[in-house]
Amino acid sequence: MKAIEFELQVIGKSNVYIPTVLNSIEWTTEFSGKPGELKFSAYLTNNFNVSFGDIVNLSVNGKHVFKGYVFTTRYSTESKVVEVTAYDQIRYLQNDISMALEDMTIGQVMAEIAQDFDTKLGSVYDSGTVLTANGAPLIFNSVEALEAIETCIEIIRRVENRMLVLHDDAGVLNLSDISTRFSETLIEAPMVQEIATETTIDKHTYNRIRLVYGESTDETSENIYIKDGSSISDIGVLALTQKLNLEGEYTPEQAADELLKIFREPTRELNVTGVVGDPLVKAGMFVPISFELDTVVNAQNYCTKQVKHKIENGIHTMDLTLMGVDIL
Repeated sequence: MKAIEFELQVIGKSNVYIPTVLNSIEWTTEFSGKPGELKFSAYLTNNFNVSFGDIVNLSVNGKHVFKGYVFTTRYSTESKVVEVTAYDQIRYLQNDISMALEDMTIGQVMAEIAQDFDTKLGSVYDSGTVLTANGAPLIFNSVEALEAIETCIEIIRRVENRMLVLHDDAGVLNLSDISTRFSETLIEAPMVQEIATETTIDKHTYNRIRLVYGESTDETSENIYIKDGSSISDIGVLALTQKLNLEGEYTPEQAADELLKIFREPTRELNVTGVVGDPLVKAGMFVPISFELDTVVNAQNYCTKQVKHKIENGIHTMDLTLMGVDIL
């Protein structure tokens, strides 16, 4: 692999540091639910100090790829080494919000949340669809802003049959139609250290669905149940309870049936490790894959669920967790 040029910069309250990184830099992005994370280690000296809230920038081959903020430090008094963890702006969306959506679109929701938490907003998909809970105003009471956004994304998926992805691009929050996010990097067998598939019923597999009406999930609420008896006989009961608050052309029974179709199959993932690094590849985009795995995986695009970049001794690699219907 060819060595790359990179620069890690830490902007403190009164100084700008270019620390000498020990071991490696690890930068991870997730499809949903988590902020982008960057970790590195360096000697703590008179020429380098770090405090909470300091800005961490990473550039690879002249391209600014990450901007985050220091949240965790771990200092060893013996080695004088500090381990630093920084998160991108999505971390601030883990703050709780309370808001009622009165005739609001997803773009308006994003703008209000960004203003509340002083985050920088870029391009936001907004078709004008008004977000409601079965025709009534959508209300969030003390829930994470990120969870509220994901609820809005799910409404768009049901109403428009469109999947959106929230991503931070070097300090700018964007909400994009995932069908527009494609990597130009073709991943082939010679570029990869290891390929493995994982199939499990331990993550996001359910064969009994309970949909709940009303403001609570207690026994006084109305319920819709649907189950897959054959699956239950084979693997036991795997139950999911979900509050019904989504808009669309569904009856409660149809909504439950759709959820069962989505969740009753085992979760399948393709793990590709040690790939030649491309700093533009992040979670929530499609990458073209062209290699054979037991005659199953052919040349096609797969969605990145998690992307972990690693820069060590000037060598850039990445580990990909991929989702796709033909992963067996």
